[in-house]
Amino acid sequence: MIHLGSIASQSELIEILTHELGHIVDLGILKGNRRVVQNQFYNIDNTFFSLNDPSIGFYTISRLSNKTRSHNASAMEFVG
Repeated sequence: MIHLGSIASQSELIEILTHELGHIVDLGILKGNRRVVQNQFYNIDNTFFSLNDPSIGFYTISRLSNKTRSHNASAMEFVG
């Protein structure tokens, strides 16, 4: 849910919508094979990503797991 009253400008709205579109592409289009193998990354519904899911490569740039940021990632790199 996006609370439009808290968005300060049109450019911020575009940034938010672009970010959310990324989630749609990530979770709805970029998928590995259906043979799901447990790994360190899982979806909001606790289903694990396939090991060959293209998203895993992106996640490992800044994260060690869903709950752990890598040592070289700063808090400024994450949407809050």
